Amino acid sequence: RRSEAAATAWPPMAAERPSWFRRRSLRLRVTVAASAALLVALVIGAFALISLQRRSMVREIDRSLRDRIVGLIDSAQRGELTAQVPITGRETGIVQILASTGQVLASTPGLESVAVLNRVEPRPDAATYRSVRGLDVFGDGGANWRIAALQVDSRIGPVYIFAATTLGGVDHLSHRLSVLFTAGIPLLALLLILAVWFSVGRSLQPVERLTTQVDQVDPEHLDFRVSEPSTGDEIAHLATTMNGLLARLQAARERERRFAADASHELRSPLAAARLGLEVAVAHPDRTDWNEVASDTLA
Repeated sequence: RRSEAAATAWPPMAAERPSWFRRRSLRLRVTVAASAALLVALVIGAFALISLQRRSMVREIDRSLRDRIVGLIDSAQRGELTAQVPITGRETGIVQILASTGQVLASTPGLESVAVLNRVEPRPDAATYRSVRGLDVFGDGGANWRIAALQVDSRIGPVYIFAATTLGGVDHLSHRLSVLFTAGIPLLALLLILAVWFSVGRSLQPVERLTTQVDQVDPEHLDFRVSEPSTGDEIAHLATTMNGLLARLQAARERERRFAADASHELRSPLAAARLGLEVAVAHPDRTDWNEVASDTLA
């Protein structure tokens, strides 16, 4: 009853149709899947490389800023600070030393009046680091800066030492790497797509040869066999399987022919006898018992 109900259900359920991608050739599907995976790997690798390069350079800058602060600790603790701290260059660090009130005790030339580096909360145990954008130093209002800060006890109370340097070199290198990857990844992806396309096509050539050979099989001559590669891979296994199938079809066809020949031989004698009896009966109807003839023929 359930089968009948399912068979008479309306509207009939349409067979699930494969997606557009699954209806494409195997070569195209493998190429698209492999190329997509490679492209994702390239993009992730590029971002990781840029991030690691930037992090490494920032760590090196932090080390330089820490050394810059360490060189000023003794003078700050003894209260022997001069109004101006010699500048060692924008890339190697500028300095401001502030009192707890925010007064600038010492600084590199040009930063004596206003505290501009106090964007980081100093700690007494270890230097604190922070990247800051928009720090207006020497007219570079839009530049990125890396600031290090440390709290030091002195004769006049807590003293805050700030050291900073621009991240212009880091940003420039990161930008150049980004441009390089943006231009290079599509080209590399195209080369990879072509390489995968031709590699998959080359791998599928034995399958194409097998298909061509199987198309040439004549149903009347099933002794044909496809060539078996000596590679021992899946293609060779497929060729062996096809040859086994052809051998079984040939054996079945031979059995069918033998059966037809045997049946023809076995049926020839009784049919000839029945025909002869009917011909005699027709030739001599006056001496024929048709009931007997019919019974013999039926038997």
